Amino acid sequence: MKDITGRQFGFLTAVKVVGKAKDGSYIWLVYCDCNPNFLFSVNGCDLRRERRSHCGCRHGNRAELLGKVFGNLLVVDFCYNPKTKEFLWECLCNCGEITTAKTRDLSSGRKNSCGCLKSPNLVGKRFGRLTVTKKLNKKRNGYYLWKVLCDCGNTDEAATGHLTSGAKKSCGCLNHAIEDISGVKRNMLTAKRMADFRSSKGEVLWEFICDCGEFTYTTRDKFMNGHTKSCGCLKDFSLEKHHNWKNGVSSVSKFLRRSINEWKQASLQATNYRCYISNEKGKLVIHHANEHHPFHAIVQETFELTGLPIYSTIGQYTEEELTLLSKTCQDLHFKYGLGIPLKPELHEEFHHTYGFTKWTNQDFEKFVKEKKKDCRRI
Repeated sequence: MKDITGRQFGFLTAVKVVGKAKDGSYIWLVYCDCNPNFLFSVNGCDLRRERRSHCGCRHGNRAELLGKVFGNLLVVDFCYNPKTKEFLWECLCNCGEITTAKTRDLSSGRKNSCGCLKSPNLVGKRFGRLTVTKKLNKKRNGYYLWKVLCDCGNTDEAATGHLTSGAKKSCGCLNHAIEDISGVKRNMLTAKRMADFRSSKGEVLWEFICDCGEFTYTTRDKFMNGHTKSCGCLKDFSLEKHHNWKNGVSSVSKFLRRSINEWKQASLQATNYRCYISNEKGKLVIHHANEHHPFHAIVQETFELTGLPIYSTIGQYTEEELTLLSKTCQDLHFKYGLGIPLKPELHEEFHHTYGFTKWTNQDFEKFVKEKKKDCRRI
């Protein structure tokens, strides 16, 4: 083998041997004068016989393109595509995107942008019920995607072609002929607003408040036809009357748990109605985050402050006494800090693992750390 280390062949400089070809010739690692930091392999015979004298940047006797401008493109670097085995120019477009191009495409004017010239700026424009708010850095079927806001309040993504052709005019709410049912009451539920997320089946959901104070989510059809009558509390009290009914006999503990709705709402707003661990929206429960003041301790303190006896049912209290208990319990909840919204299954798993009365803040931090790792793996 003839050592050609350091020798220059045209614009190529040999660095070292990296292997052997099937015909017995040696493969050399070389770099081109246009980019000394970019190394690639060349057959030694091609070097000595001057069949290869550059990396491809001088094809057609064209001059160095680095730093030159072609339309909206500024040539910034030279690169190699291992899939197509082509040498390409890396270019910076005026819009900020990075793209690659062949020498002949740049010189002939066939390519003068990253593609943004073909994609108009739609930000601020309306298409049906959709208003374009942002251009996303991704494509679908060759079209750029845009973030859009529907008149119903939902956000969605739409391709350029679907918007300009009129194929997409809403987030899907037009297909469901959505009627505003805010304020409508059926059974124990009162409609509040349309939810800003959908069910796993893509159904439009509404937020409802139950007579017991709990929030729940269901579809308009299930609410209107009576399929969903409550947040689930009717099932909980199937053997006893609900506490809001005359002569109700539900437990005092459950009454107080459902009388702290303002505290629950403040806790949900603090995390934008998302689970603290999974960052997902949906049905959430509020975890009492203060290890020294869990719910049962706050209930005990409520009775100590009001001086009222603890009866087994709320039917044994007057209306004024129930109002006092409810207000005191809620004030104590705000005093000891907001709760942490969690998905019901995560909340149940935590207490199943660490118990209901002997857990610590360190236990909760450990649980959150483990579950967030699991969410990232998924």
